[in-house]
Amino acid sequence: MSDSARELEKRLVYKEYLDALKKLTPREIQILKYVALNFTNEEIGKELCRSPYTIKKHRQNICNKLALKGKGALYEWCVNYSIYNE
Repeated sequence: MSDSARELEKRLVYKEYLDALKKLTPREIQILKYVALNFTNEEIGKELCRSPYTIKKHRQNICNKLALKGKGALYEWCVNYSIYNE
């Protein structure tokens, strides 16, 4: 793959990532960072002073907005987009 093709692919992936983030609330983006670090709902709840049930609901909302099926898919999405580096 040529450098220009790789650069174009990078830009397209980044645009896709930004478009996805625009669908999320600031709190959901914050939770994504913990998901990328493989935190449980309980651990995220402790960090953010929220109930694990509230975190679970946020995660469900994120999955719905990003058309993801389940916790594994959400974690994989975070890793693929390197959200923990944000």
